[in-house]
Amino acid sequence: MGIGMAKPEILTGKEVVVQDDRMLTAIYPYRDADFSKVSAETKDVIMMVCGVPRIELARLDEAKRLSAHYVTRFCGGSIAGT
Repeated sequence: MGIGMAKPEILTGKEVVVQDDRMLTAIYPYRDADFSKVSAETKDVIMMVCGVPRIELARLDEAKRLSAHYVTRFCGGSIAGT
């Protein structure tokens, strides 16, 4: 069930997905799952940075750094690992 969806989307099997050992967490790259969304009650997050062809690793590293900076600046907390 994606964030903001009224009902689950039926997948064709050709989508690229992100999942853990229990369930689907995202349809890459555009739809996160409702159960894994960040809310005011969220205490911990795991940020995943994924690339696509022709995006340089340095740009992904900068996106990771900048995202972590904004989250800690505006939401508090600390960075546990990279």
